[in-house]
Amino acid sequence: MDPSNLRFAAPLLDSERWNPSAVARWMVRNVPCFEDGKVPYEWTAAIIKSLSDQLVQAPVIAQALKLARIHGHDFGDIELHQAGPSVLWGYKQPPLPPGHVAPDSMGQAEPMTEAEAIRVAAIFEEQYVLAVKTNDYRGQARILRSFKGFLRNVLAGSMLGRKPNDAEKLHQAKERVQQRAATVSSDANTLERAGVQNPTEQDVRYRIVPMRRPSGGSRTRR
Repeated sequence: MDPSNLRFAAPLLDSERWNPSAVARWMVRNVPCFEDGKVPYEWTAAIIKSLSDQLVQAPVIAQALKLARIHGHDFGDIELHQAGPSVLWGYKQPPLPPGHVAPDSMGQAEPMTEAEAIRVAAIFEEQYVLAVKTNDYRGQARILRSFKGFLRNVLAGSMLGRKPNDAEKLHQAKERVQQRAATVSSDANTLERAGVQNPTEQDVRYRIVPMRRPSGGSRTRR
């Protein structure tokens, strides 16, 4: 079966795009089982492209790939990078010969746990710090926008399996997630206090960068 000619199952719902469990479930529903669970290059490329087209962000895809491996779908050693609306990736292993067996299945996707949300936050933080170090203002703005959407879902409780009216516990969960993404969270809060809801490259240049100061050599002096 050639994945380039395959029409995947129904797309993810907007609320599912931020849930690695839901994304992993979508992956497993659309990818057949292969020998030893190793997913060939062509299938991996098709899946990531489809998720990128659905505006699923690189940190969420990265976590979903790990969850899919638990269910017998090994996509290999992959590095993911967000480039504007697109997700770029590198696959270190050579393509494997097709060994199509029977389709696999997962049950209903579980809500994202707090531990999963914290792991996704850590990936956001890693990507944001890299963008800061390389003076990638456009990349910083994109990650800030994505992170704000991610936090909205955390606060809504849909990712953590909690009821939205459980305000205290949700707030505590959000704080723990923000602590794991301290840099991006701090800058997002700064822009929010300034009334900026949809950060742009200019917001980063003129609202965030002037507030940064080198400390202990951790920032690059310009």
